[in-house]
Amino acid sequence: MKKALVLVDFQNDFIDGSLGTKEAQAILPNVIEKLSHYPKENRFATQDTHFEDYLSTQEGKNLPVIHCQNGTYGWEIRKEAQVAMSSTSSKFSSRINSAKLLEPKVVFSKILAKPTC
Repeated sequence: MKKALVLVDFQNDFIDGSLGTKEAQAILPNVIEKLSHYPKENRFATQDTHFEDYLSTQEGKNLPVIHCQNGTYGWEIRKEAQVAMSSTSSKFSSRINSAKLLEPKVVFSKILAKPTC
């Protein structure tokens, strides 16, 4: 069985932006280092994306903090992760640059194909 590394919402707003924490900032070097242990074809990422109407959505009503708004700095995958991914995989880099990362349902359907209890 192949192992994969999935960066889940590794975006600026979740690291040091509107929803960032000291803990998220602290793990940054370890996450970047961990990327080097996985073949480029086994590295994936999800990207939380919201639009201008975020505050009127169900999530926005429960978490009224604007974050990961499409096209903003906070929405972008952390630069260090982009560099680590693109230095070994131009295919992944093009996914980041075009904002067409894996849809979460695709990632999770692969991960949850064999549930463990």
